[in-house]
Amino acid sequence: MEGAIIQIDKQSSVTSRVDLEDIAYFGRGIGKEGDVILVEALRSYGAVSYIETPSGRLAKIHMKDKLLGVLGNRDATRAIVGRIPRRGIKVTRNIRLHLLCAGGVIGKAVSFVIRHGSPLPVRPVGLAYNDEGKVVNIKDYGIPWRKHLGRTPPIVMLVSTSMESGKTTAAVEIIGHLTKIEGYKVAGVKLTGVARMRDILRMKDAGANPCLSFVDAGLPSTTTIRHKVTKAAKGILHKVSEANPDIIVAEMGGSILGEGVPYILEDHEIMKNVKAIILSALDEVGAYGGVKLLREQYGLEVTAITGPATDDKSGVKRISKVTGVPAYNMLKGRSSDKLVDLILEKLELRS
Repeated sequence: MEGAIIQIDKQSSVTSRVDLEDIAYFGRGIGKEGDVILVEALRSYGAVSYIETPSGRLAKIHMKDKLLGVLGNRDATRAIVGRIPRRGIKVTRNIRLHLLCAGGVIGKAVSFVIRHGSPLPVRPVGLAYNDEGKVVNIKDYGIPWRKHLGRTPPIVMLVSTSMESGKTTAAVEIIGHLTKIEGYKVAGVKLTGVARMRDILRMKDAGANPCLSFVDAGLPSTTTIRHKVTKAAKGILHKVSEANPDIIVAEMGGSILGEGVPYILEDHEIMKNVKAIILSALDEVGAYGGVKLLREQYGLEVTAITGPATDDKSGVKRISKVTGVPAYNMLKGRSSDKLVDLILEKLELRS
């Protein structure tokens, strides 16, 4: 396929910062994490059958569609788990890869949740090369990484006991209340997870500006080695700090046990700027375990608990009793005023 003009049917959101004019041709080679790759869908259905475009819109995948994605990893407890070898993968037309997420991360699936269906198989068309013969990588277009991070505006960090546990719902409610009612300037960031624009767009809609994620720093996911996660996170936090926000709301994708989250929690330069930690939990036992884990393993105190565990009054009552941490339900904005009051008190912006 080298030298041939190939049509891209659908561009994924993980490649949103890539200048398509830089792509001269698609060819074989050793593909590594972050490398841009064009693949052909081998069917129209699977655990993920839609691709998120750079606008954030979900586009249905059809058989034979040429999809522009990025090689990467995913490690999720309730979704597809996939990998590429650390030393790279030999990209030819003969290998079979899979779409690991709607954001466009491509890898070799190793496990998946049966009830969600098997991963969508794809055939490589080729790696993207520029006119100098170099493989195009999303890090080439990313925010510069930083080895060290100084002082930033106070950070409100949202963590959880598992994926899909209400972190983004809580983040959006907090941002909306801080910006629309309290009048603060808020920046929104997502520091861990797998490529997806959805959460960042929801933060932006709530009033956060600027909004950035690890994808903007050139990572397809944070299922990777420690220094990449922490340096990318510090680059993102430094970048949004340049806009002089009053507060940074930082959402951590995945759970407190995986997907790069422990790397952030163990980084003292980042955590010294975190003034409030909001834990989202699916149930009361998870809430108890999350508070205990953060306290005993990381020396961190949870400011408040949200998530499905707080969907009824009995849950709120039991959680507060066994953890000693206040619990608030964020569905439909319930209790957002009380939670924001507590956050502002922790940030020393309200007595």
